[in-house]
Amino acid sequence: MYAGKVAGTVEISGYRVVHLDGVPYLSRRLAWKLVTGEEPPAIIDHIDRDRLNNRWRENLRAATKVQHIGNQHLHSTNTSGYRGVYHHRQGNKWVAQLGRRYLGWFDTPEEAAAVYDAAAHQHFGEFYSRPAKSKTSRMMTIRPSKPEGQ
Repeated sequence: MYAGKVAGTVEISGYRVVHLDGVPYLSRRLAWKLVTGEEPPAIIDHIDRDRLNNRWRENLRAATKVQHIGNQHLHSTNTSGYRGVYHHRQGNKWVAQLGRRYLGWFDTPEEAAAVYDAAAHQHFGEFYSRPAKSKTSRMMTIRPSKPEGQ
């Protein structure tokens, strides 16, 4: 009846959960335990960022908190469309920032994103993946300032 079907249900978080004897388990953690025979690490990263893709060798890897950050989607409140880039209204420039480290001020968000990408790739290594522009981010429209006297 259930042979060949994927076990569990998809929670609101987007992760698949399997209940065994009434106890919920994240399916990625069960996969880790079943394949290795060891307790799963605190953080298991999905290489392709697909929360439902729990293929052992192709998509799951142990990660530190810092490494995991390098492989996240754009936050829904992102306004530039790029990770680590925001618009500074006073200077009317785009700022690239990695954590607390400022990487510079730029004329376009693309320039700022290129500098951020290089720094993030160096910082996160193989765990860095450039996110696609978020469909849910609130893209900012920058209007040129009015000429004086208008």
